[in-house]
Amino acid sequence: MKHVLFAKIVRSPLFSLFIWWYVIGAYYIVFFSPFESSLEIRRFMIFLVLLVPILLILIQFLYNQKNPKDPITFKRGFLPWEFHEVDEGQKWITYNACRNVYIYYSIALPISIVLYALLRNIDNIPLLLIGLLGTGQYLVYWFTMRKLNGF
Repeated sequence: MKHVLFAKIVRSPLFSLFIWWYVIGAYYIVFFSPFESSLEIRRFMIFLVLLVPILLILIQFLYNQKNPKDPITFKRGFLPWEFHEVDEGQKWITYNACRNVYIYYSIALPISIVLYALLRNIDNIPLLLIGLLGTGQYLVYWFTMRKLNGF
C-alpha cells in the first residue's frame, strides 16, 4: 500500500509543485540568506538544500528495487508524468488541461507585469511572482485534470 502511495505522490502535479517551491526556496537560502554569512552556516544551508534530492533518489532506488514492473525513473527528463498518455481519451484530457493553463497565463502574465511595476522596490518580488505563476499553473492543471477525470 505504501509503495503505491509513493508512486501516486511522485506522479502527481502536486509533487512538481513541491519541487518548484523547493528550488525557489533553495535558491533564496543559498543566495539571499537572511542569516550571517559565516562559512559554517553557508555549508550547513547547502547541506540542507542537497538533503532532499539525495533522499528522493534513495527512496526512488528502494521503490524500484521492490517494484521492478512499475519503476519510477527520472531518466525521461523533466517531462511531466501526465504527458505519457496511453490512449486518446487521456490525450484529450491533457489537451484541455494545457489549454486552461494557456488561458491562465494569458491573464496572469499581464497582472504579474503590473504587480512588478507597482512593487519593484521589494527585493524579492520577481522571485515571488515567478513562484506564484508556477503555483497557479500547477493548480489550474491539477484542478482541470481532477475535474475531467471525474474525481
